[in-house]
Amino acid sequence: MKIQRLLLIAIAPALVATSGIAFAQFKKPDDAIKYRQSAFTVMANSFGK
Repeated sequence: MKIQRLLLIAIAPALVATSGIAFAQFKKPDDAIKYRQSAFTVMANSFGK
């Protein structure tokens, strides 16, 4: 039980830090949509669609 609690205390800050980075990538939702659409277009062209 003590190991699980210690593990939770060690992992929780890392999860909070990585979720903050994910939210900070795009300030506007439109930018995120354009980025994802272009990424999917590149992937589709790479796979020969």
